[in-house]
Amino acid sequence: MPSRVVHTAAQAIDALGGANYVAALLGFGPNAVRNWYRRGFPPEAYALLAPRLREAGCDFSPELFRQYAVASKPKPPPEPKSRRKRKNGGR
Repeated sequence: MPSRVVHTAAQAIDALGGANYVAALLGFGPNAVRNWYRRGFPPEAYALLAPRLREAGCDFSPELFRQYAVASKPKPPPEPKSRRKRKNGGR
């Protein structure tokens, strides 16, 4: 039986049984797995998903796990909120 070639995170998730199944299988929340449809897999997902994809008869490139969009620089911390002045003379 020829193996299925998987090119995207969406194809891989679907090949494994869908977002809810993958979330339960890996112990992630379903929304985290659904985000992978758009963003791709985070690199650390390789160790968890690669063996399962092989068991499901799927071929894939390691590049599948390098599609995750990583921000080029971190967001700056939020500005501290100024303290509100109390009304009525500080009481």
